[in-house]
Amino acid sequence: MFYIEKRCQHTRNLEVETKFQKEELMRSIHIKQYSALIKLMTSTCGSE
Repeated sequence: MFYIEKRCQHTRNLEVETKFQKEELMRSIHIKQYSALIKLMTSTCGSE
């Protein structure tokens, strides 16, 4: 019985970890896209 409880807890922890990793990934992708957008805007403004 204890073993099953422990396994469920581990699975729950894994789900939380995966969710956190997804959020981190989305954040880093967003930052990259944002900096690329700024570069694009500054380059078009600079050329005019």
